[in-house]
Amino acid sequence: MSEEKSSNRTPLQQAYWDAFIRLRQRGEVISYDTVAIEAGKGKGDLRKARQLEICAAIEEYQKLQENNIIPARKFQAVERISVIDQKLVQLREDYEIALNKILCLEMQVIDLQQKLEQYQLHIPAHRDRPFRLNVTAC
Repeated sequence: MSEEKSSNRTPLQQAYWDAFIRLRQRGEVISYDTVAIEAGKGKGDLRKARQLEICAAIEEYQKLQENNIIPARKFQAVERISVIDQKLVQLREDYEIALNKILCLEMQVIDLQQKLEQYQLHIPAHRDRPFRLNVTAC
């Protein structure tokens, strides 16, 4: 692999080579799409028909990764998405639990309000003074 900078490469070809080298240094999984994205291009922009030299280097490196000669780790973005997804699932569960508690408490408030209304209907009141409970020691 002739990875050093070559004067006969176009800026696009050099961008692909630089991206390939960065991915390799980080130990990430390498494919045409990952190199293209790392180079700031879109997924599917790197094609063998147009960029034969870099594609040959990518395929050689992929074989080494497949044979576990060179360990490859997942994209950091994939790992971050997985962690965030787990947090989202936990937050949804916590939200459901909190919502159920709120609903139960609201039901209790409604029940207590209804009981209070029933007691207020049965409390005798004098015209001149409000009702006072006579509390005596038991």
